[in-house]
Amino acid sequence: MPTAARQFDDVERVLASTLDLIPLVFVDVETTGLDPARGDRICEIALIRREPNGSTYEWSQLIDPQRPISRGAYAVNRISSSMLKGAPLFQAVIPEMNEVASGAVWVAHNAPFDLGFVRSEYRKARRTLIDRPVVDTVHLARRHFRFPSNRLSELARQFGVTTPEAHRALGDCRTTLAVFESIINAAYKSGSPQISDLVLHADRLKPRGDLWTMLPPSLEQMLAESKDIELTYVTATGARSVRRVTVVDVVQRSRDLYLI
Repeated sequence: MPTAARQFDDVERVLASTLDLIPLVFVDVETTGLDPARGDRICEIALIRREPNGSTYEWSQLIDPQRPISRGAYAVNRISSSMLKGAPLFQAVIPEMNEVASGAVWVAHNAPFDLGFVRSEYRKARRTLIDRPVVDTVHLARRHFRFPSNRLSELARQFGVTTPEAHRALGDCRTTLAVFESIINAAYKSGSPQISDLVLHADRLKPRGDLWTMLPPSLEQMLAESKDIELTYVTATGARSVRRVTVVDVVQRSRDLYLI
């Protein structure tokens, strides 16, 4: 583990380097709900730092989100309010997070979701999340494979990765690391790829970037996992019906986004 955090000021060198030369930090969060714009907060976070030599350092922490956990979130992660009693506020763990992530490239499964929450928490704490290259295992899976679903659990099944602690931050972080290594081993058999070949374009992580990440985070999460969406359709006359749809693309017409 690094002894001191430092600014990530050598992006061009990192992008030009091969994967086997650069430290990675895998991140996963559990949250009170799906949308930080609606006040949802992180209630658990985990980081796994992987050094170029393959050694790893794991760090995880329950967080007091200062708000109730939604029923939907509890049904997934089983983190209760009683488990969070005495947990620190997010701002208290920022120094340790910065230390673990020092000089490393982010890796996450559906990075706009996890890092969107992390960025929101830094903003609430009046701190700046250092910009650094980001690798997204959903993006890599879409690019190199045609699996029925890109959910983390489905990718783990496809690659034979065990998931003993699914839907808890450290368990999912471990799964993301194993899935990432499986993707790299399968897709880059000729040698270690350059970091620039793996990272998301910076616009994918900005509110007005890629169309898919301009969607509400809850919808982006479902689409990233290839989930069908149940919606209530209202006609011009006010008639309502419930429909289940499969989204295959997102397009923009003027200022509006349309699901295909």
